[in-house]
Amino acid sequence: MLAAEVDKPVEFEECEEATVTWLDDVVIEEEEVPGVEAETAEIDGETVWSETPWSESLEGGDSTPTMSLHTYSSDTMRIDTVRVDTERLDTYRLEGIEHTERSGEDESVSCTTEGDVLFGSLEFELRSHAEAELEVTADEIAERDDDFIIKVEGHTDDVPVDPDQDFSDNDELSELRAESVAQWLIDNAGVEEDIITAEGLGEDYPRADNDTDEGRQLNRRVVITVQPEDYESSLDYELEEGEGEG
Repeated sequence: MLAAEVDKPVEFEECEEATVTWLDDVVIEEEEVPGVEAETAEIDGETVWSETPWSESLEGGDSTPTMSLHTYSSDTMRIDTVRVDTERLDTYRLEGIEHTERSGEDESVSCTTEGDVLFGSLEFELRSHAEAELEVTADEIAERDDDFIIKVEGHTDDVPVDPDQDFSDNDELSELRAESVAQWLIDNAGVEEDIITAEGLGEDYPRADNDTDEGRQLNRRVVITVQPEDYESSLDYELEEGEGEG
């Protein structure tokens, strides 16, 4: 019986005629995509970003414009510390002494004393006759009636120090000299320790050419600056074209 059923002919229903259309024959009409007008931004002629009218479809049929970002790099710029030396300010010799200059900008006053007058060669202990130069500065400090701070800076020329000395380089020598002057002001001018600082700047800030004896002598100096606690400089600094790039 099973064999008879298997051998029974299968009847198929008649199918309706179908037409197949190949995709190459289909013309799809272009539909305007909602978006925004293309915009670009350029630096030195190079596009750094652009906004195009193409859009991404969102659920619900909405669309949103997309943005294309291009890689852009620029050269680095470095601006060094700007310092104003006494020559650019109103500078004059203090009355009664020959080796100290006074310069001022508003309430800030700086007194610059030749290092050779204060110290012997490669020494950081004050000479006995150096007190006459420092006393004039001390008198100016005593006349102030505001709350102020004092900075003492030591400077040297660029001649290497003797390796047999008690200091390793010009930075340390200048710091020891600045500390000696600061301590003298504390001991002899009634300056409180918490308002005075001492710093050694070595040969980093010359104010003259180190290639001459006269220049090196000018570079060996101690600068005492007195200014109000909340002092802000009113000087405008301008870098010449090309400075600070690197």
